[in-house]
Amino acid sequence: MRGETATGVEYRLERPDNGDVWVESRRKRYSPPEVSAMVLQKLKQAAEDYLGETVADAAKIFKSVLEMTATDAQKNVVIANTALGIRCVYPEKSLADCVAEASESLKSGKALAAFKKLMELNRK
Repeated sequence: MRGETATGVEYRLERPDNGDVWVESRRKRYSPPEVSAMVLQKLKQAAEDYLGETVADAAKIFKSVLEMTATDAQKNVVIANTALGIRCVYPEKSLADCVAEASESLKSGKALAAFKKLMELNRK
């Protein structure tokens, strides 16, 4: 399959017999772990760009994410981070499934409810 990124970089997906999907772009092949590392680097940069400079700023932004009043970029950073955490606990799940689970939890209010419960337990 061939495609183009939002920034105009052309790529081609290859699926060898072992089931992995490799990405070829700019005459170089990237393995799934290499692609994951590049995505994580972009997520790290996005987190640094969109999350606050101080703990207080970060806490305010995190609360706004849970309350669904944050920017889309801020919500996406939290969803991506949560998805990676889910994937660490459940490595058999695909990253796409982990992203969907994290997104559903945030949008349904389950994440906010769980956070409030955790905060309540910590007060005791």
